[in-house]
Amino acid sequence: MDGGRRGYSSWRREIRLLGEDTLEISHTLDNGQGKIDVISDTPNGINVDGKKTNYNVPNYRCDTLLFIGTETLHFPATVSLTIKHIHALPREGQGCLEYREAVQRILDEKNSGVMIECKQIETNSGFIVAERLNSLSQENAMKIVLDAYQASFTVNGPWVFTGVIAYP
Repeated sequence: MDGGRRGYSSWRREIRLLGEDTLEISHTLDNGQGKIDVISDTPNGINVDGKKTNYNVPNYRCDTLLFIGTETLHFPATVSLTIKHIHALPREGQGCLEYREAVQRILDEKNSGVMIECKQIETNSGFIVAERLNSLSQENAMKIVLDAYQASFTVNGPWVFTGVIAYP
């Protein structure tokens, strides 16, 4: 990152995120038992280790993020991680029927002039534009609907986490 950009002191540096090292996802099974999947990248490929617990655990997802510091990083170093927003993606099989009211409310709050309905397509349902302003093309109306759909499962931050890293 260019340390001279407006709003940043010359000592600030952005550390590049390389990706996930591990991913932990918990699920509550139909029988109430908890299942935790730990997914990791190994030299032999992706490894999924499924563990069952004897108690009901809340559903969660825990990502491990790996950051590589630059050679100019001096220790101890104060670092921060900012999360701007989180998308809580719908579960598989969910869509229009479960999110229609929330999406329509967002469309109404923005005075978009768009009304939506759900159309069953085989085993899935999808949004269709039932009404739109004359000045709005069908393509633009659908883009507005898709933006509202994404907003319906987005939680906006920011959340800022700050810490000190000692010499590794």
